[in-house]
Amino acid sequence: LVVWGSGKPTRDMLYSLDAARAIRLIAESGHGAINLATGESHTIREVVELLCQISGYTGEVVWDDSKPDGQRQRSYDVSKLAALGFTPTSTLADGLEATYEWYSANVERVRR
Repeated sequence: LVVWGSGKPTRDMLYSLDAARAIRLIAESGHGAINLATGESHTIREVVELLCQISGYTGEVVWDDSKPDGQRQRSYDVSKLAALGFTPTSTLADGLEATYEWYSANVERVRR
């Protein structure tokens, strides 16, 4: 498995069910621009390592740092969302595991 970049950039990843809850809360109680995120950043390397664990992938992961990393950091101020009472209920690992399980069960339908 070859992954572009060093894996050092960080991203804030929100599980879809948490995003749906947050969107509903914003629609019912929020106003103005509100960032939809967890407020917690993870390196791309950390995400790939978690996906390998979850999927059972035991092959080599090669980080091709001759390719660009892209934006170094993507994080958001979630104070307005938190003020509405939102807290994500899924950890990064939980969200990735649920997504992987769904994809595995539905791969024939989504990969046509």
